[in-house]
Amino acid sequence: MRLKEPLFKSLCNKQVIHTEACGGKWLYVGEAIFDRLAENDPVELLRSLLLKAHENIATVPSHVLQSIQDFEQFITEVTPSLVRSVLKTVSFLYESLGKEEKLQLLKFVLKDECFSELSGLTLLPVSDGEFLPFSNSDETIFISSRKHPPGLIPTLRHRLLDQSLESETLTKLKAVAKAGNESFVWCI
Repeated sequence: MRLKEPLFKSLCNKQVIHTEACGGKWLYVGEAIFDRLAENDPVELLRSLLLKAHENIATVPSHVLQSIQDFEQFITEVTPSLVRSVLKTVSFLYESLGKEEKLQLLKFVLKDECFSELSGLTLLPVSDGEFLPFSNSDETIFISSRKHPPGLIPTLRHRLLDQSLESETLTKLKAVAKAGNESFVWCI
């Protein structure tokens, strides 16, 4: 460890991290956003969107990232919070995506359960196939239940949460409603 310390301290003060953002450039460690994403995360989709947003996304092998963390106390990583923030800033990047990609994004931004940061994201899937923005407006989104199936309100498909979602995503959206988001009403 002592032999590596001078080398890594020196490297952390040089532009040694490469990003493809803005046509490609070299960064200091502190400027990079490392994409240590899980295998089940939509890695390629997130990288693509963040690069299009000119974010300094950098991919390095896990052993390199571990070594950087040994000598650099704070590094920035791709997180649901970072993605929510970027999507709010450059919404045109995701609003034209297809349904499956939007659902992948939704699943990722719900991952940390920081529901208060969802407001403004047009990722709320409803039964008519559209996506609405998360908001606390007058536009109520209904959540069906066994006692009150979607057939009871057939004319409100545009206001009914899509029940065909993955169970994990559906559970998290129900948690959003339980967390007091005023735009949801339980039909229980």
